[in-house]
Amino acid sequence: MPKVSEHIRSGYTVRQHSRWAAGGRQQLAILVIALVVAAGAGAMPAAGGAGNTPHPQNSPVYPVKLPGSQVPPARPKPAVTYPIPWDQGRS
Repeated sequence: MPKVSEHIRSGYTVRQHSRWAAGGRQQLAILVIALVVAAGAGAMPAAGGAGNTPHPQNSPVYPVKLPGSQVPPARPKPAVTYPIPWDQGRS
């Protein structure tokens, strides 16, 4: 990447910076895509391998029963212990 030194352009000071050469972004994109394809091809198993392919594990027996799941849940209790006269209107 070429470096552009500090200079004055149309009355404005342009700071020193680096910029891409012509076609540099396209070449970098092609390189990145090629690396991704090469990495993906290396990760794939070869056809007709040595027979050491992974197999699924045994499935659990359904329905799954957890310890203590046979105990019925506690019933809700009322929040107040005194009787509330629902049949009387407001005064």
